[in-house]
Amino acid sequence: AGVPFGIHYLLETSFGTGQLLWKVDSNIYYKNTGDVLNAGLGRLYYACSTATTTGFSNTVVIKVANSLWRFLSGGTVSAATSIPAYNALVAPNAVGGLVYLDGTYYSLTNEMKIYGSGVEDPTTWSALNMIQGSATPGRGVFLGKYYKYVAAFSTYSVQFFFNAGNPTGSPLSVVPNTYVEFGLVGEEAIQKIGDTYFWIGQTKT
Repeated sequence: AGVPFGIHYLLETSFGTGQLLWKVDSNIYYKNTGDVLNAGLGRLYYACSTATTTGFSNTVVIKVANSLWRFLSGGTVSAATSIPAYNALVAPNAVGGLVYLDGTYYSLTNEMKIYGSGVEDPTTWSALNMIQGSATPGRGVFLGKYYKYVAAFSTYSVQFFFNAGNPTGSPLSVVPNTYVEFGLVGEEAIQKIGDTYFWIGQTKT
């Protein structure tokens, strides 16, 4: 019994046959009910590295409310450690969702700012690694991944970004001509099934 806040079946190759990651009330469980992390209330999001040659290979990054944690796949979620750099810089204004794309983890704020981590390093977050999205009018609500794109949902719009490999600042750039004037009512009102997003939308008019 309890309030569910998300369940994920981890399909990344680093997980072999896959493992369950789920949350009930304040507790996050991984693989079995004996492996538990008390992370507080809030919806559970996750992203994980597909790298095999870095110090953070096979790392699972989990986000609950405005806190970020990491642990090793095949390890135990109870041994997860928090990420102070993210919690200080991004967490105060963070909204729903967490994306891993081409070595970088991304998180969105209510100001429509997308912050990125260091390359294959979820412990490093810099104010310089940021791109400002458009939410005119509205505020940031949720960040998702659609194939090779990062999708930033605001209350009245959706904007798409791609990995442009920019040498400074954020690696992301805006995908031209993809601005959608149809937003998201709240982070609890969106769900991805396979490669398709379903959400409760709204427009300004």
